Amino acid sequence: MGYLAAHGFQSELSYLVEEADDRYFYKPGNVLKKLGFVRRSFAKRRRMWHG
Repeated sequence: MGYLAAHGFQSELSYLVEEADDRYFYKPGNVLKKLGFVRRSFAKRRRMWHG
């Protein structure tokens, strides 16, 4: 991130995968739960970008 900051970019580390997601995220199947994760992730980022 130092390179980006040196060139005028601001960045922040924010995790998308939470502990509760680990139970199904990295295993085969659970498609509906994974789609829910994607939906939550977009909503989370949208709130960060648009306040």
